[in-house]
Amino acid sequence: MPVPVVELITFTPSAAYVATPDASLQDFFGILAQTNGHIESYHGLQVENLRQGHIVILWETHQHHVSLQQSSHYQALREALLVAVEGPRQMVHVLVQHDCSRVFKAPHVGIATNTVKDAKNIGLLKHHLDTLVSQSYDEHVVSHTCGRVLEDEKKIVLFAGWKSHEHRESLRQNRPAELEKLIGNINDLADVEVRHVRFKKYSGVNSA
Repeated sequence: MPVPVVELITFTPSAAYVATPDASLQDFFGILAQTNGHIESYHGLQVENLRQGHIVILWETHQHHVSLQQSSHYQALREALLVAVEGPRQMVHVLVQHDCSRVFKAPHVGIATNTVKDAKNIGLLKHHLDTLVSQSYDEHVVSHTCGRVLEDEKKIVLFAGWKSHEHRESLRQNRPAELEKLIGNINDLADVEVRHVRFKKYSGVNSA
């Protein structure tokens, strides 16, 4: 799979989404499925806060999403999303540089938003995060990737697909020295917000 652009939507779930997540998003994802450049989509609630929902849409390029926004179908797409969403929502695009075909299929996905404290250090922060992604922790991690946020040049998002919450906790409590140092370097350069989601790939109302 080519390296896609990750669209990340954060929202407050409606009662309809809480009751029947797939059904509430059926029309929304149905329109996306017919859209040129759409690869696949995922959705789920945040582990730490069940009043926070997340949708991930993988695009071949950002321009494919822009073309959708300029099309006659976009208003219908926005209205379809309102079935699952309450109030305002946030949308960003993450320009990942590594394969993420396995990340969102993992049972437990970490989303770490790294906001650089001093803009001049964004390159160094990216270097440290790329180094983290290049490390192999196969005993705990399914796959991980990171990339700059298109809408905010001070932010880099790391997506980590964990085998389970327990695997994440095990590595957190028993970090190798080089990993501990690398994470320390990242925290010195950035304010880091971490959340975790159990994503589900959308493939229909009865998707598994």
